[in-house]
Amino acid sequence: MLVLVVDDEESLCELLAEVLAGDYEVIKAFNGKVAYDIAKEKKPDMIISDVMMPHMSGVELLKALRGDPETEHIPVILLSAAPLKAKGVQASAFLTKPFEIEVLEKVVAEVAHETGQGSEDISGEASSEPGMRNQAASPLGLPELQPSPVSYWNSNKS
Repeated sequence: MLVLVVDDEESLCELLAEVLAGDYEVIKAFNGKVAYDIAKEKKPDMIISDVMMPHMSGVELLKALRGDPETEHIPVILLSAAPLKAKGVQASAFLTKPFEIEVLEKVVAEVAHETGQGSEDISGEASSEPGMRNQAASPLGLPELQPSPVSYWNSNKS
C-alpha cells in the first residue's frame, strides 16, 4: 500500500514516514501543491496531510483531490495543531497534534481496512474496532526503525 505523507515541518514528515515505512511504501511531500502533483502521478492508496501549510493547505489539498475524478477516492487523514473548523471537509479521519504515534498507526490501519486495502495493525490482526479514530490507543511501544522503502519527491522535477 502506497501512503503519501505531507507536512511542511520536514522533521515531522520524516518521522511519520519512518514509522509508517515498516508496514507501507511511503512517499513524502513538504507542501500541498507538490502533494497534489504526486497524487495525480503516483495514485497513492492513502494520504496523511498536515492542515496548515504554505502554497496549499491540507484542506485545499483535500478539496482539490475530491474535485478530481482521478483522486476523489483516495482516503485522506488530516493532522492539525488546531481544531478543524472547515465545513464540508471530507476527510477519512482527523488527528489533533500532538498525538501518540500508536494512535496514528491504528487510525491508518483502520482507514486502510475500511477502504479495502487489507492493512493489518501492529498485532497482525485486521483492525475492525468501531470508533477507533476517537479513542486513544494503549501504549504499544514505538516500532523498531529499520532501513525502509521511503521515497523522496523532487519538487524541482521538470
